[in-house]
Amino acid sequence: MLIAIPAGASNPGPSAPGRLVEANNVQVHIYCQGEGTPTILLEAGLGGNSLEWSPVQHQLMNHTRVCSYDRPGYGWSEISATPRNARTISGELKTILDSAGESGPFILVGHSFGGHIVRLFANEFAESVSGIVLVDASHERLFEFLQGGSASSTLVTIKAPQSYKPSVPGNLPSELKPVFSRLSARPETQLTVQNETFYFRRSAAEVNRFTKLPAVPVSVVSRGSEGQTNDPKSNSVSQNWMNMQRDLHARLSDSEHVIAANSGHYPHLDEPDLVSETIQAMLRQIREQ
Repeated sequence: MLIAIPAGASNPGPSAPGRLVEANNVQVHIYCQGEGTPTILLEAGLGGNSLEWSPVQHQLMNHTRVCSYDRPGYGWSEISATPRNARTISGELKTILDSAGESGPFILVGHSFGGHIVRLFANEFAESVSGIVLVDASHERLFEFLQGGSASSTLVTIKAPQSYKPSVPGNLPSELKPVFSRLSARPETQLTVQNETFYFRRSAAEVNRFTKLPAVPVSVVSRGSEGQTNDPKSNSVSQNWMNMQRDLHARLSDSEHVIAANSGHYPHLDEPDLVSETIQAMLRQIREQ
């Protein structure tokens, strides 16, 4: 069931750095810089927006065209009444890119839940994809891994928060923190977080079902800074997350598994140079081919 959307829209605050394009009767913010091909498309995780890609985008714009955007309900984009499952969102992304005149081909970069979205996009629009980079991305069998491999267990659940409390990711450039905080506090963002969370299990099942990716390079970048603590439960979750990252790499990529040793869940903010260089390495590989 889709959580209700209020009439009207809140003031998103400061002016958007990019432009608004219409996609499925919704105004969506997209910010593209640089020139060249393939174009790099940056997809944020659940609750994220285009600002968190700023350090990486700033580096990549000197090498090719690079676009970040705000999914409907986030950042400067209007909210959408459609279900917030990954397959619906990946279809919307194609409409957004077409409306913006960005024809690709694309290197898709997906963080966390954004990994689901870019994999489904690549499955459906393979001819538009040159490469994929997964940045501490969600695994389609997340629930089974966290349950110790038992698909029937009901111990692990993800619930839509009744009251979303926005937080600013660590290592976001200080000048962007007030803007990020204001954008994240919008009612539209709270509702979108609730809706994406509500559909999270369905999104994972969609990725598990539509598993075929085009024959393009795939790189996996994983967090590395969450070491052992005094909490056995936390240690178990961290170990299972790394097991999932290794599984994604083993199944999807023949490149080196990149470990962001000094990063938490946001390698693109904690170690933007490393993430940027990983994407640039793929860019060079594609151009050489």
